[in-house]
Amino acid sequence: MVTKIISKHGAVGSHPVGGAMLNRLGDRRAQPGRRSGILLLVEQASIMVMAPATAAEESQMRRLCPSGAVLGAAAACLLGSPARAGDPVNFLIPISDDNPGTDVRTDFVFDNTRGQLLISKPHGGVERFDMGTHSFLAPWNVGTRLRAIDITPDGSRVLLAESTTLAGPMGSRIGRVHSIDAATGAATQITWETNYTFGGGVGAYAVAITSNGKAFVTPDWIDVSGAEYLREINLANNTVQLRTDLPFTNGRTRDSSGLALGIDRSHMLVWEGDTSSPSAAIYSAATNSFGARTGHYIYGNFSPDGQRLAAQYYDGSTPAVGREVDLGFNSLVDLPGTSLTYTFDPIRPVIYYADRSTAEFVTVSAVTGAVISQFHPGDSFDSALRLTVSADGQWAFVRVPFGVRVIAIPSPGACMTLSLGLGASVGWRRRPRPLTRLRASALA
Repeated sequence: MVTKIISKHGAVGSHPVGGAMLNRLGDRRAQPGRRSGILLLVEQASIMVMAPATAAEESQMRRLCPSGAVLGAAAACLLGSPARAGDPVNFLIPISDDNPGTDVRTDFVFDNTRGQLLISKPHGGVERFDMGTHSFLAPWNVGTRLRAIDITPDGSRVLLAESTTLAGPMGSRIGRVHSIDAATGAATQITWETNYTFGGGVGAYAVAITSNGKAFVTPDWIDVSGAEYLREINLANNTVQLRTDLPFTNGRTRDSSGLALGIDRSHMLVWEGDTSSPSAAIYSAATNSFGARTGHYIYGNFSPDGQRLAAQYYDGSTPAVGREVDLGFNSLVDLPGTSLTYTFDPIRPVIYYADRSTAEFVTVSAVTGAVISQFHPGDSFDSALRLTVSADGQWAFVRVPFGVRVIAIPSPGACMTLSLGLGASVGWRRRPRPLTRLRASALA
């Protein structure tokens, strides 16, 4: 059904969203002194409203929500019906091979080409969950002690970081990444030799594929701790080389260091683990070089255009904080809470995160940092959280103990600009879903 959006000036736009609530919203009148531009986030029978306070915020919201037509003076991005009629609001994909409270955990990546969630298990094997049928497909039996997983932008290959090493010539150890043909499940290995023979050698911990046809791998030290160069894989020919230009101490990174990307894969965050002197740096795929560095533990993800980073900052002593920063690590927006999972929606100007302290899935404005909504999916989040969103913005996936929590996000509509003459405080508190609530502070 197409519902007219009504202001005191008459019909100014239409969109196929829930009719009753929009009609009620349209009956409201502007109040003297209130701003007229509003951002509407529509979920079934609920409307969340946020007003851009300044022209700069409005401009930023337009940039964060670039798709669709521009129809007026104040930006508004409308979200329509649920992801699919009959879908559960959220559900758990159970994975028994997991070790909550440790770093030996499942990891996952969403195959946007096939609509499958690929889940690597710490003791080997990849589960494939089809989002069209809500069922498991035949698993890929590969790996011994798997860490991170990633997929190429075209969906053709899946890379799996293997923690264990093989015996090499003259006492050396062989590190490796498993490369899987996503269409057939056929697996090969991309290998490299390391002469560090203490403990079990140096395996692979994190793996990330950038937009320039390269993959990067951080070290996983087995039964020992140390520092090692980042490794770069040329995906055209599977050759491996050391990257000695990482702007950390001696160009090396510590054990269990992480990598993070945005949806366009134009930039990659590298952060150090297992150290009391943390560092983080940003790699640019366009220049094939590392840029800014900061002396913090940083865990986060990039905006859809690759120009902003939403992350938790921790310097090792003072309380951690959440921030949006630019590519020079300059602070732009303060974010509520602290989380390892700040993740931009690929379409809407919002950020999601899983709040460990409250066990809530939280949505905040990427423009102002204000909380828009929260709900309890039913899990008790632990410290080793992981969150990703499908490229079409329909699904969010959160790692929880012994599984992955899947959360349906309303389907995106056009990103429009409307002038409704409505007050910034307009909003509805009816709950379209159990345990969902909206905060008035997000509307002020």
